[in-house]
Amino acid sequence: MNPNIQAAASMMNAEPAQDSDARHESNVSKAKENALFIFYDKATHEQLMSMIQDGDEAGGAAVVAATLIESIDEKSGGNMPDDVILPAAIEVMADIMDYLEQRRNAPFSDKEHAGAMAALMKKLADDYGTTPEQMKEALQGLNQGELDQADVAFQQAVEGGGQPMQQEQTQNAPQGLLGVQS
Repeated sequence: MNPNIQAAASMMNAEPAQDSDARHESNVSKAKENALFIFYDKATHEQLMSMIQDGDEAGGAAVVAATLIESIDEKSGGNMPDDVILPAAIEVMADIMDYLEQRRNAPFSDKEHAGAMAALMKKLADDYGTTPEQMKEALQGLNQGELDQADVAFQQAVEGGGQPMQQEQTQNAPQGLLGVQS
């Protein structure tokens, strides 16, 4: 098992802060930091980058972000609070997209951002068995900017107007991500 994922999972089980807002922000921050540590780690970076396919880098960033957060949650024994998963995944996706924009030396379009958000929400909803109503409830914990972007993407995904997550990305996901040794 990748020791970085195990360490990240252990941090999710750490004693929470006293104030619920501070605890929430702390948990989102921890999840994001741990996911990005795994993303940039030389033992896993190349494998994760292979999940980001040419032609739909934004959608690939969504798949990678969701995969990282899900892996940390799984290895923590499912102890990541439900209200942390979506905000942490959104922040991780945004950072990965920033990284990709620097690599390609071009920004993503608004349509690509909305498509990535829809793909992220669809993957998390599918993987966690979340209903549209539960996803809307999860959106309530986001700040206004994240909420606006997620709401548009959610409506597109529900109505079928958003970019669908490419099936190939899930099928071509590297096997053994959790077993990579550093």
